[in-house]
Amino acid sequence: MKNPDRTPVTQLEQLPNIGKAMAADLRFLGINMPCQLVGR
Repeated sequence: MKNPDRTPVTQLEQLPNIGKAMAADLRFLGINMPCQLVGR
């Protein structure tokens, strides 16, 4: 993922193609922050 403005991504909804529904699914699986996706 490229982050052109280089600000840290702190919410799941800030990731490309992650909306409210997908973020809710990820939270249900125990993933609450984007950094928890690294290595998965």
